[in-house]
Amino acid sequence: MNKGLTSPVRFSWYMMGSAGRSAQFMMTDQDHFLVYENGEEGQRELIEEYFSLLGEEIVSYLERGGYVRCIGKMMSNEPIWRGSLKTWETRLRQWMLQATNDNILLAQNFFSYRYLYGSLRLDKKFQATITEQLERSKIFLYRMAQVEKEHGVPTLGQPILSLLKLDRKQIDIKKDILFPFYHSLQILSLSHSIFSGTPIERIDQLVQKKIITENLATDLKTAFNEVMSIYVNQKWSQYQRGELTSSVLTFTHLTTREKEELMLTLKTVRELQSLMLAEFSI
Repeated sequence: MNKGLTSPVRFSWYMMGSAGRSAQFMMTDQDHFLVYENGEEGQRELIEEYFSLLGEEIVSYLERGGYVRCIGKMMSNEPIWRGSLKTWETRLRQWMLQATNDNILLAQNFFSYRYLYGSLRLDKKFQATITEQLERSKIFLYRMAQVEKEHGVPTLGQPILSLLKLDRKQIDIKKDILFPFYHSLQILSLSHSIFSGTPIERIDQLVQKKIITENLATDLKTAFNEVMSIYVNQKWSQYQRGELTSSVLTFTHLTTREKEELMLTLKTVRELQSLMLAEFSI
């Protein structure tokens, strides 16, 4: 790409996934997309060529910096993850009208986005586009909630000290705890026009809108911090031992205090999930 080439129109660059949530640990894979102005009719070919090249450059430089390419190809060098404002409007409408499991998966990653660089004026237009599409497709959030209901937060039983006597000896931190937490918080936030932000920022905004109480917000922040602490410690220990990192947690590796915290965390995440489902009467 010609380093002296100037962008033909304004654009904005966004991160998604763990980067969008500001929940990265060590080096994660790439998740990002580009939005750019529509431009004049006669510019379309030039605009598309420019941002196709820019997408490739972004991916290449991030890869050199140690960020591996996303296995699911959720990167701005892929046509589906870049486009003009009009293209994104059409794309979002398609996801929402055709709420298949695949489209819901794309939307879950997309709605973890965080503005990183570019035109703030364009970003405001982009937010307005998202707002309009969600208002016209309320059924989409209902479908997201239905899918989430199928992934209930595990119940490990009571009392806490009986944990090791349970048939279940392990839990997947990402699939069983973090994803239900992220997705429930995401759907509840979207339902109240909160489109981006870290988990903590979303919780604070829900409190401001009086959707959740201060007490629940405190419990959610504590639960999130506790599970992330366990998750990060496990990942770091695996890395130091030269093992393949895994999000599967074996209960026998936990201290008594960590087991108690895990039980409380699961209870709090179930409360959030139940609150979200009640929003849609599911």
